[in-house]
Amino acid sequence: ITVAYYVGLRASEVGLIPLSQLDLKKGTLDIIRRKGSLSGVFPIEPVLGILKPWLKLRPTNSNWLFPSRRNEKLPMDRFEFYWIVKFAARKAGIPEELAHPHVLKHSIATHMFERGDNAEHVREWVGHKRIENTLIYAELTGKKKQAGQDIAAELIEELEDK
Repeated sequence: ITVAYYVGLRASEVGLIPLSQLDLKKGTLDIIRRKGSLSGVFPIEPVLGILKPWLKLRPTNSNWLFPSRRNEKLPMDRFEFYWIVKFAARKAGIPEELAHPHVLKHSIATHMFERGDNAEHVREWVGHKRIENTLIYAELTGKKKQAGQDIAAELIEELEDK
């Protein structure tokens, strides 16, 4: 889940990462995206602390970074990942409507905008071909910030009135 969030993966992309695309020495992961999204090599130092223990636990006879639980020779499919996310969300108390793998991709894009990353960087990171798709997250972030500013302004007005 952490890797999917960090790199902005679709559920169908999580299982399709061959183990050979992980370079621990360089701290990179070569992602091949689906549905016409842009692929690339990603620095993954921030998630290596989670990946390294996983590498010790995962089946050693699988060529996939995230093999299927039913047949370790095959990659995890999007349905398996969906149920992993659902289970983790339920355990964390996350509302059912937000317990979906694609929320992870939306979240990383929104969080990148919130920390001030520019639209082109976010677009490349999440693999969008069209900047318009990425700017949706910028608009959402702007609306959240505006809502927060509106609330703060109302509180200041109330304090000034007293």
